[in-house]
Amino acid sequence: MKKIITLTIAIIGLHFTSHAQAQAYDGYNDIKMFLGYTNIAGNSGIEYQTDKGVNDLYSWGGQAVYLFDTKVDNEGLGYEKGFKFLDSFDAGIFIRFHFLEALKLPENLDLYLGGDLTIKSLGAHTGIKYNLSKTFGFYAMYKQSFAPLIKGGITLSEDSSGEPIPSFFAKKAALSFGVTINFDYQ
Repeated sequence: MKKIITLTIAIIGLHFTSHAQAQAYDGYNDIKMFLGYTNIAGNSGIEYQTDKGVNDLYSWGGQAVYLFDTKVDNEGLGYEKGFKFLDSFDAGIFIRFHFLEALKLPENLDLYLGGDLTIKSLGAHTGIKYNLSKTFGFYAMYKQSFAPLIKGGITLSEDSSGEPIPSFFAKKAALSFGVTINFDYQ
């Protein structure tokens, strides 16, 4: 399966590189979708983000993360068992500051720094985007959660043995990488 996904991404990338290069961040009304793999303190998952440009310096957007490789005991009873999968889910908003214009970077490369406000944590992130074409690119990002928020807590509900389970998101570091798709058709 990994070979098929890698081959598909390579073919799509080759197709899009035949078109004109575009900026990794175009400013006002630049809308991008991020889809990729994330690893939060050793727990694997997927990440989805949508980013909309406000001007040449900053953008805002929303994000969702679901961890599918966790060591949570889902053998709870009734209500707890039904909603235990939500321990592995987080969603929120962010603001990003882009350095493409400020640092006079090449058009297809963008460095950014931002702040996150999610259901379970408050944190910051930094990353890099590289566009292969006007519509397709790659990204890599590092996030750090500084504090738990709303539903974050430092510990989750107890497992069947009575031991508290540490939160997957609060006060944790995350590394993400994946693809970006541009929806800016100005």
